[in-house]
Amino acid sequence: MSQDGYTLAETLAALMIIGLAIGGLTEGMRTLGMVQASAGRAMAGGRALRGAHQALDQLFEGQGPFATNDPRGFVGAATRLRFDCGGRAPCGAGLAPVTGGEQLTVTDAAGMASSVVLRGVTAARFNYEGSRSAGDVWPPTSSVATGALQPQTLRAITVLGAGPGGEAPVTRVRIWAEQPSDCAFDIIGQVCRKTAAP
Repeated sequence: MSQDGYTLAETLAALMIIGLAIGGLTEGMRTLGMVQASAGRAMAGGRALRGAHQALDQLFEGQGPFATNDPRGFVGAATRLRFDCGGRAPCGAGLAPVTGGEQLTVTDAAGMASSVVLRGVTAARFNYEGSRSAGDVWPPTSSVATGALQPQTLRAITVLGAGPGGEAPVTRVRIWAEQPSDCAFDIIGQVCRKTAAP
C-alpha cells in the first residue's frame, strides 16, 4: 500500500469481498425463509389433522355400539356416513375433494356442520373396521367365503388418503364398543341382541 491511500486493485478486492459476503447472507436468508415456510405448512397440516380427529371423535362421543343389525341404522360408504344420534337430523360426515386437498365435513346432532381441509391429501375415503372384517362400506354386504351376511360390530373408522408416499391413514377414531344394559350379547355372532321387554 502506498502512502497516498488504497490502490484501485485493493479497493476492488475489498468491494468484491463485501459483495460475496452480502451474496452469501442473502442466500442464507432465502434458505431460512424457505425452511420457515415449510415448517409453517407442516404445523398447519398438523393442526388440520388434529382438528379432523377431534371433529370425528366428538361426533362419535357417547354413540354406539353400532352393529350390523343396529336399529339406529349406521350407514357408511367410501365418502359419506350417517347415523341416528338422537338429534333433529342424522349425524354424519363426508369427504369431498377441494383445491389442494380433501375437505372433511362433520354434521352434529344439532344439524351444525363444521369443515376441516386436509391439505396434501387426495382420494380420501372412509374405511370401516368391524369385529370380523374391514371395508369401504358399512354394514358389510356379505362374506366372500360364504356369501352370507355375518353379524359384526363396528370398532373403528379410519380416514385413508393418498399422499406422496402412497395411501396411508390420515386419522382414526375408535367407536364405543360397550354394549347397552338391555343387551344379551351373542358371543358367536359378536352382536348385541335386544332382550324382550318384561
